[in-house]
Amino acid sequence: MEAQKREAEGVTLLGAAQGNAETAKLMAPVNAQLALAKEVGGHGGMDFLMDWRLMDCLRNGLPLDYDVYDAAAWSSIVPLTAWSVANQSRPIKVPDFTCSSWKKNNPVMLSIDHIKS
Repeated sequence: MEAQKREAEGVTLLGAAQGNAETAKLMAPVNAQLALAKEVGGHGGMDFLMDWRLMDCLRNGLPLDYDVYDAAAWSSIVPLTAWSVANQSRPIKVPDFTCSSWKKNNPVMLSIDHIKS
């Protein structure tokens, strides 16, 4: 299949072979980490990947994928669950620790461009 031109959006779609080649090139560094993560273990390797990503961001001056508000929300799950169970499994809302500032935060751009293969 040849590359197709989508005039309305002004982008060129890659053919299957070229798309697969580009994907393989970009995924090589990630796949290397996934193989190591599976060896190390812990939630299917996800613990290792999250720790690796944190250290990678700190080493390379990249913005972190999560902040103190994420940590507060994640940490609230156990006590909120305990409250729910103690109250006949009634639902309870997770508090918005950001006071709605999450609505105006800029998205974090995730990239592996700095990784040397």
